Amino acid sequence: MIEDGEISELCKMCGKPDKYKCPQCETKTCSLDCCKKHKQIYNCNGIRDPTKQPNKITELLVQRDYNYVNEVMKTTEIIQKKLVGITALPDAMRYKLLKHYARKMNVDVILAPKIMKKHRQNLSFYSIKDKQIHWCLELQYLNVSYVTKPISQKTILQDAILEQDLFDSKLLDQYKINTSKDSLKSFFEEGKIQLCWQSYEVLDFTEQDEYKFKNQKKRLNQVNSHQKQTLFIDPKITIEQVIKGYTVFEFPSFEIKFLLQPQ
Repeated sequence: MIEDGEISELCKMCGKPDKYKCPQCETKTCSLDCCKKHKQIYNCNGIRDPTKQPNKITELLVQRDYNYVNEVMKTTEIIQKKLVGITALPDAMRYKLLKHYARKMNVDVILAPKIMKKHRQNLSFYSIKDKQIHWCLELQYLNVSYVTKPISQKTILQDAILEQDLFDSKLLDQYKINTSKDSLKSFFEEGKIQLCWQSYEVLDFTEQDEYKFKNQKKRLNQVNSHQKQTLFIDPKITIEQVIKGYTVFEFPSFEIKFLLQPQ
């Protein structure tokens, strides 16, 4: 449609006074028939290109651009969720599957209240496709706490750490310790990294005993009822082997200790 303030011209197809302007190629037309005809002749789809620089900025164009950016942000968020494999599963179902299949591998998963940051960070999920749990990992090193994207339970812990980009120039300046991938790999090979895990032993219970926990008002008290202990982890075993037989509070958390003198 011709916008207010624009000078009327002639239809490109029949020469009559125009009424419409194509959003894509800006060809002026007077009717639906002429509009269809111009699409065939110019091979035009009639869809506005949101990235094209307009000749004149109007309120309508600003609103269109806002809607376009908003749509791009929504699409990006959907794609990000697809990448971690959780789009098709509502959170309630995702957590239910996570706890169910974790228990099958003798791991008790305890969830924090929804308001807590750690619960919001937990994107761990059970993949129906590869029949594995993909865990988020919390890596604590120096004064940093870093949460990874979901990683397959079959992944070797050292490989999972080396996949992350943990380098921080501020840490290098403060502690004189290089946390780049190449440096971390050298530290692992030279035995200069020690992995620690604050773990909890799993209370023995079966699938049928689940009802005992549903009625507890303070679900987080389960953590305190487990025997807490610090384990030193072999970095060359899988995530599954590390956590089997223990309780996980949302997702596994490891501390990386550097056994070297600052340079």
